[in-house]
Amino acid sequence: MYLPQVEVNQNKANYISQFLGLNLNHVIGDGEFSDMENLTSDNYPLLSPRKKRTLALNIGKSTWDSKTVTWTETADVDVSQAVGYYKSSALTITGKDTYKLNFEYDDDVISHAKVNVYENGVVTKEETFLSPTCEYIFTTDTATTSLSVEIVAYAIEPEDFDPDDMTNYITNRTLKVQVAVIRGILCKNNKLAYMLGQKMYYGNTEVNFTTYFPADDDKVSDLQLISFGAYILVFPTGLWFNTQNGSFGSLGAKVEEKNASVTYTICNSEGTAYNPTVSATAPANPNDGDYWLNTTEQGLYIWYNSMSTWQPIATSYIKIEITGVDFDVFEEGDAVFMNTKIADINEGSIVRSVGSGTLIVEGFMDAATDSETVDFVCERKIPQLDFVCVANNRVWGCYAGKIDGSDRVNEIYASKQGDAKNWYVYDGISTDSYALSLGDDGDFTGAVTFQGYPMFFKENVVYKIYGSYPAAYQLMTYDCRGVQKGSEKSLCVLGETLIYKSIKDFCVWDGSTPSRISENLGDNIFTNAVAGVALNKYYVSMKKGEEQWFLVYDIQKGLWHKEDDLNIEQFTYNNQGQLYGKNGLNIYGFGLASEDFELTNTAEELHVYWSATLNKQYAQRSTQYHTYTSVENIRPNKVIIRADVPVNSELSVFVAYDDKPFEMVKVIRGEEHAQKFNFTPVKCDHYQIRFEGRDDCKVYLIQTEFQQGGQK
Repeated sequence: MYLPQVEVNQNKANYISQFLGLNLNHVIGDGEFSDMENLTSDNYPLLSPRKKRTLALNIGKSTWDSKTVTWTETADVDVSQAVGYYKSSALTITGKDTYKLNFEYDDDVISHAKVNVYENGVVTKEETFLSPTCEYIFTTDTATTSLSVEIVAYAIEPEDFDPDDMTNYITNRTLKVQVAVIRGILCKNNKLAYMLGQKMYYGNTEVNFTTYFPADDDKVSDLQLISFGAYILVFPTGLWFNTQNGSFGSLGAKVEEKNASVTYTICNSEGTAYNPTVSATAPANPNDGDYWLNTTEQGLYIWYNSMSTWQPIATSYIKIEITGVDFDVFEEGDAVFMNTKIADINEGSIVRSVGSGTLIVEGFMDAATDSETVDFVCERKIPQLDFVCVANNRVWGCYAGKIDGSDRVNEIYASKQGDAKNWYVYDGISTDSYALSLGDDGDFTGAVTFQGYPMFFKENVVYKIYGSYPAAYQLMTYDCRGVQKGSEKSLCVLGETLIYKSIKDFCVWDGSTPSRISENLGDNIFTNAVAGVALNKYYVSMKKGEEQWFLVYDIQKGLWHKEDDLNIEQFTYNNQGQLYGKNGLNIYGFGLASEDFELTNTAEELHVYWSATLNKQYAQRSTQYHTYTSVENIRPNKVIIRADVPVNSELSVFVAYDDKPFEMVKVIRGEEHAQKFNFTPVKCDHYQIRFEGRDDCKVYLIQTEFQQGGQK
């Protein structure tokens, strides 16, 4: 006789000892997180929060200019409610600006107020205020040309609201525009350069560019600072600052003189007049060294007795003289544009000498001397540029659009070698400037130098310029994912890899074709990406709809981590691992961020609050989505968590059962040694674990023990 056999219970365990970062897809793997805040890959494979950020510079409060507006007051009153409308007159503006609206309401009559912002006649922003002292700061869009604001006041009781007394319900109304923000930053020579309004600060040096900005400069729009040898260049304004000797100025230069008496003389490069014989035929019986200006073939010749012949002079010059005009804004080698009666010298003549009241340029005229009275203009031009970069000792740029109402251009430019001031020098030598017209339509979306070559992007095209001098330059065109419009600041070179934001995803470029690195970000659409790199990490601040996201990609580990909603408008970094980002009047430090920039008011975050939510898994049982059925007859009976929570830090563990709200199961406060604790899940179909913490912490392991019973 045999007794019935009973199977021995077999307990199983599942472990998570590698935490793999953010994954926004519907199905994710063990160790990945569906949501997080302020985590990092620094201590991979452990789960840990990012280190504290440094506030490298805080300029202080913004400066604001008051805007003059008139207010129209209307009321809508009935037995059920009373509403007052206070709408400002429209302001004509030009694009992106930051405004501040202040007002107070009488809380004896008004329950709450709402602000509507009208841009180009359409409500684009709104905010509700529940306390009587109100301040609303907002930024207009780039395309905004008309702005007005409306305050909507809601009465507590309709019978207490008197339309004739509306002025007393909403008081102290002011609308101001911000006139000082950090407009651009650059790390150079272990110092931080930044533009504040129309001034540059570099270490302890203040550079006042006010006289070089156009009259319509808004003092807040972004500027791009680039390093070029000893210089810091500022675009699109076209400014330069020499970090070695402290000199500064404008890349472009212009001399204007109304009703000027101008004299032109044909001369040699030193300015000595030739005094040639001007005729259609050669002079008879010339002497050695005589000059002849041939009006038939338009050439200048010299007679040599030794050769008994007229020899052409390869290059002729014209001396321009205007009494009292200072030409010292120009230098030898500049290409200048003028409006003289001599057509040959008006478009890109090369300056060979500058003197008091004189300018000598290459050119030819059909008279020995000439003169005129004219509103004289002489200019060293800088092309209009959308984006710029530096490669092979040249500044490169691109532009697509109309210039002064002309036909649309679509061009790539390069400055003269070693000279960012000259973009139209065509001497036929290797140091010449360079320009290339493209046949492809569409706006440029970014520019960068990668592997020594300048690259220019549109949303679906990439251009690369090969070669070392203008005659050898070749254009390579790649029909592939380019840079998303508005995400030009996402272009970064990290080690030997180029990373950027395309329309759909983030791409890495190895020199041939782009590859996707953002699979774990799912199908989410991000826009306006601004990025920086340091220590094998790609930091990016961007929009997801109306939300601001700050993510970090570890290129070595292939992991994404979400930090918070910090909005960074521009990054700069150096090769030692320091990374800085600007936001308004603040500059934050990331990476090592340990340079001494001789700046005051440096500070560090007091605390870092972080969280990590493990997601559901439907495909198989895992520690993230625990599913068990009567067929397998299993259930988790213990979850063990091992963590190191230092003194003054804190870790909280939450569990949600069957998609119900999270409930706290344990709080661990800092001790001097690693800790372990466990909990037993209640009976459910699935559960989800969430960590929340303050300051430094390391989670080593999540161990789940499953109990399997005998067969039924």
